Amino acid sequence: MDLVGRQAEAAQVARFLEDGAGALVIEGVAGVGKTTVWLAGLELARERGLRTLVAQPTEAEAQFPYASLADLIEPVADEALRLMPLPQRRALEVALFRRDSTTTWNGRGVASATLTALKALSIDAPILLAIDDTQWVDHASADALGFALRRGLGDTLRLLGTERTGVGGGLGLRDPARVTVAPLGPDALREVIRVKLGLELRRSAVLQLAARSGGNPFFALELARDGRVLADADGPLPQSLEALLSNRLRDVPREVRDALLVAAAHRTPSAELLEAAGVTDDAVQRALDLDLLVPAGDLLRFSHPLIASSVYGRATAARRREVHRRLASALADPDEQAPHLARATVGTNEPVASELETAADRASRRGAPRAAADLAAHSVRLTGPTEHEALRRRTMALADLLAVTGEGEEARRLLAKIAQGMPRGAERARVLSRLAEWASADSDFVIDVLNQVLSEADEAGRAFGLLQLASLRWARGEVDEAARLFEEAAPLAEQVGDAPTHALSLTRLAVLGFARGEGVNEERIRRAQLVRGPYRGLPSLEVQPEMALAEAWVLTGELERARPILDRHLELAIEFGDDRLLGQVLAEISFLECHAGNVDEAETATAQAIELARQLDDPSLLAYALCFGARMHARFGQVDAARHAADESIELAHRADFELFRICDIDVLGYLALSLGQLDQAVDYLEQVLERMKELPWREPAPVEAHHNLAEVYVRRGELDRAETLLDELEEIVTPTGRVRSLAGAARVRGSIAAARGDVDAALSLLEKSLAIQARLPEPHESGRTLLALGSLLRRANRKRAARDTLEEAVRTLDGCGARLWAEHAQAELARISGRPQRAGALTPTEQQIADLVAAGRSNHEVARSVSLSPKTVEWNLSKIYRKLHVRSRGELAAKLADRRSNVS
Repeated sequence: MDLVGRQAEAAQVARFLEDGAGALVIEGVAGVGKTTVWLAGLELARERGLRTLVAQPTEAEAQFPYASLADLIEPVADEALRLMPLPQRRALEVALFRRDSTTTWNGRGVASATLTALKALSIDAPILLAIDDTQWVDHASADALGFALRRGLGDTLRLLGTERTGVGGGLGLRDPARVTVAPLGPDALREVIRVKLGLELRRSAVLQLAARSGGNPFFALELARDGRVLADADGPLPQSLEALLSNRLRDVPREVRDALLVAAAHRTPSAELLEAAGVTDDAVQRALDLDLLVPAGDLLRFSHPLIASSVYGRATAARRREVHRRLASALADPDEQAPHLARATVGTNEPVASELETAADRASRRGAPRAAADLAAHSVRLTGPTEHEALRRRTMALADLLAVTGEGEEARRLLAKIAQGMPRGAERARVLSRLAEWASADSDFVIDVLNQVLSEADEAGRAFGLLQLASLRWARGEVDEAARLFEEAAPLAEQVGDAPTHALSLTRLAVLGFARGEGVNEERIRRAQLVRGPYRGLPSLEVQPEMALAEAWVLTGELERARPILDRHLELAIEFGDDRLLGQVLAEISFLECHAGNVDEAETATAQAIELARQLDDPSLLAYALCFGARMHARFGQVDAARHAADESIELAHRADFELFRICDIDVLGYLALSLGQLDQAVDYLEQVLERMKELPWREPAPVEAHHNLAEVYVRRGELDRAETLLDELEEIVTPTGRVRSLAGAARVRGSIAAARGDVDAALSLLEKSLAIQARLPEPHESGRTLLALGSLLRRANRKRAARDTLEEAVRTLDGCGARLWAEHAQAELARISGRPQRAGALTPTEQQIADLVAAGRSNHEVARSVSLSPKTVEWNLSKIYRKLHVRSRGELAAKLADRRSNVS
């Protein structure tokens, strides 16, 4: 392609394609030549073997959901769909109008399907999404493509787009590379005029063109067409491109202007469509001859987007309505008719309002909530004031769509207005219930609304209202009241046949039972699953029983029982594009990996969960993700990050009345203060936690670590009796449920109490007991802290060799799980030991005795009886022996010991 004056910009595009990563946006003012550079890049990409998917949206297309996505994907859709899992294939087929949908696909489902499709198509060759005028990409396509690009940009997926300066790109990309298309100089403008119009200009005319156009080639071409510059006319010339285009269009015959207006009003005009809308073939041909329209396959396009904007902008409102009316009559597809009907109708019109209501429902089911909201708003506007039922139904649908698209305040305003004008009763209760659903930020207001719901609703409405109120009471930490309400909701929901409300009430009752110290009620969870029935593909609601079970397993230290549940639901969330579920699962995974000591995995999941919650503008999900993030940062010694996450989560919890998050955040700050040795501050935080738990009442200690951490602080401050009293309370709660983490923590602190009282033997026994319990937990952080306590005790007892060995193991364990602050404590304790360090790989006397017995073929139980230790303690010591001797099995251990003996002899 001959690029007059654009060699520098083309070279930047070529380098981008050569580097093979990311996104490049070609930006500039209207008419400056962005598309010319973009087309050159497109040609170069094809030469280099990239698979190019192309879209050139227009301003008219911005109103049609998934128009740009269809332009990109439709040519290769058959291939992509064959490679996709069934749920995502259906979502994409619905978005592309290849399938009708009886269920609602959220926009994230289509976005996730888009990402999968692009990844599938890039297997054989890298994909280049080439989008000219990204500012006109419709909202639904922008959401889907932005989602895919933010997650998939790299060697195999790239974007080359153009963007008009001052308008914005619409894809939500973060800091893409940019090429700014600059104005052309006089010599380049002269060449453009010669190539495009066949005119050879005098130097004076070229200079005048350059001055008038500001180096904008499209403006210069239009000025040259005007002719007055070339004739050195003395009269005034248009001072702007818009004025020049207006002048040019004013001179066009009326029937041609009509053809242009019809074309500008539709996203994909064709000669056939224009004819069906009353445009003559002669008018279309004249527009082509005048270089106002150009053929594009079976379609027609404007020779420049500014011409379309000028044509539509100059038309009166009445003319626009008349043209949209003609197009609505000419189109057979109801989804294409709907936007034209909306723009063609003023006043009230029940038939059109009904059609738009149906169209909004179809758009919603296709996962295009913004387009659906636009149609729903028009439907409400056209509904007469006497159509009470229809107006209420349509306004409620609009409110739901507005809430989904982030306009919750407007949704609440609409619902409150509807409720005000309704008589008391079941219908009004349904509206109020919906209002409560979207007004969750103000819990006192919501409680008042829900109490009103319960006083007016029928039995079905009352069951759901009880569930809503119980859930809110639980979030506020009102445990007993929440349990009472859930217990009332469950049988009522069962009676009226509301399976989702019934299943969710049973699940929440299981969660509440856990909080009240009753343990994990798997039977109730299984019953909730049975009530729910077969999975139907609505993840956020339907997977609550499984997610509740996974969270309980993480909290009780049974990480390997939780992991497969979370892995499966991570797949479900991605497959269905359910970001609410995805954020919840990622937060739980971050918590699990934090306990497991997997630093990279925990940090990745935490960052993804927080970013997703911010993107969704979901305060409850953000508080949830930040709460787990604060725990992770504190555990890994990231002090500032932990405080910032906890403070933000506390602020969100305070605003939304999420008391449970606030308690957990304060617990994190208490743990962090203990880790830093700030004992007075730790007491302040941790006593707050325990006082609030008693008030709620919340007996299960697993979600927080306040009991044994506060007891440890008391020991360090010399308040041994207070520590013992607190541990007595903790053990009374957890002994019936066998809560391993709490029992291990309690044993560790009791060992510290015994050591503080000078009873070394009792202290050693208790610390060994703690290690034996912790051997049942895949949580190195807790083992590391106990090893630190044991090593410190051995050092003070002047058992240097054993102390050094134990503290070195503590350092390795704590370092390995990312617990930097505690590893530093262990390192400092190790540095206090005088004398030569034990040689690498040396075993303690106990370890040597265990190793000899295992090498002789004894089982762990036989070894335990021989050395008077528990089998778990033998197992824990054996794992240390393996690491020290760099062996992985009992056979390798026997061979290693035999080799050592032969070397000695």
